[in-house]
Amino acid sequence: MEKILTLANECLEDPDRLAGMVHFGLFAHNPDVDPVNPTIIIWIYYQAPEIPKNYIDPLYAPAPVAVESSITDLPGVNSHLGATRDGIACAKGFSRTLLPVSLDCYQIPALRNIVTIFADLLTEYRNSVMFLEGFPINRVAQIPSDGSAYPDRHGKLLISPLLTYAANASLNAAAWKIGNAIRAALLDGNGEKLKVYVNYARGDGEYGRDIWSRGMEGGEVEEAEEGV
Repeated sequence: MEKILTLANECLEDPDRLAGMVHFGLFAHNPDVDPVNPTIIIWIYYQAPEIPKNYIDPLYAPAPVAVESSITDLPGVNSHLGATRDGIACAKGFSRTLLPVSLDCYQIPALRNIVTIFADLLTEYRNSVMFLEGFPINRVAQIPSDGSAYPDRHGKLLISPLLTYAANASLNAAAWKIGNAIRAALLDGNGEKLKVYVNYARGDGEYGRDIWSRGMEGGEVEEAEEGV
């Protein structure tokens, strides 16, 4: 895991990062691969006939269990992720809880702790996955914040557990406890306030924080920290 996410961080920090390339990762249980620890799955999407080798070759160094390559259109991306109407992500009869964090880079020690949390999950929660979403924000980050409004301009990653379990109210409290432990691990030592993607926000979640200046009557200026 450390090798893969170190490569991902290097890509995130690259000022010439390809604007059309997206990486999407999961921690998920696959007992055929490992009956205890979660498997790490990484997808690389690129809007071109092929992905440049300098982005792909380093991923083979850790000797992955399996590698697949295919071509799809934009609507077909969901089928890779199991997020189609008849896919596992949309299967009926389950409760699902998301507790995301927006980050600027992968906090690798924190994610190692989360691997341990996933390894210790009770049977009821072992259909859960951990989302690692990295989208290109090259142009967004280049635009000065004083000229446009964007609540999380420098957030490069959306990381969240998707706690998945049978639709049983008695399991909800433990799911929230697990999710909050994962969120705390991600924020521990990061020095950032909690930021979340607006479609995932719930409870105390906010999508971005920024300092906005407002002109007041009499020429005074009020500064306020905003959360969306």
